[in-house]
Amino acid sequence: WLTDASERGLLETLGAFRQPEALTGPQQALLRVLEREGRIEALSVEDWEERERLRREEELRQAEEEAWAIEEARRRAEAE
Repeated sequence: WLTDASERGLLETLGAFRQPEALTGPQQALLRVLEREGRIEALSVEDWEERERLRREEELRQAEEEAWAIEEARRRAEAE
């Protein structure tokens, strides 16, 4: 779907969440096609922030579970 090097450059910058700067018509069309094809996902800032909040909460929950399991194993080892 790429028609020139500027479009490849645009795609290379989309690895991290950010709002693209001024896009040309062909670049906008490319992003729409890629979104419709499921190759990229467009999110509002609010949606991205919510996803990040949930991701951080899940990471914290997993870290707490791991810490609890380690502590529990330590207690069992001491009890033996």
